[in-house]
Amino acid sequence: MTAGKPSIELTPDLIRSMSRTERLALARTLMANQRTVLSYVKTGIGLLATGYGLIVLTGGMLLQAAGVCALALSGIVGVVGYVRYRTMKRALGRVTVNDIWEVGYSLLHDEAELASADVSAADVSFDR
Repeated sequence: MTAGKPSIELTPDLIRSMSRTERLALARTLMANQRTVLSYVKTGIGLLATGYGLIVLTGGMLLQAAGVCALALSGIVGVVGYVRYRTMKRALGRVTVNDIWEVGYSLLHDEAELASADVSAADVSFDR
């Protein structure tokens, strides 16, 4: 944590106090972070397979050297992806997409109950 910057803990109460737009933006950010780390993993696996293929299936010294470089690069890509994921995850706190959906569902359920209560109250006639 950097000095001078306040840390905000994303609790269910804080998420509940956010507008729907803010909750959706937070959910999009969390899912984008997950997609990004999966892209890093996919790229690392592709480089790993390429490097292995170049080493095993080729006989030339230059291609085998390229395969070793691809293997090393796959490890670097994996580490960079993990570090970026953890950095963003730490910045977002311990909140998960499921937390946001649960709060959103409960708010939606509460709004539906209020709407049905308003309709049923409007249907009641008061006879004098």
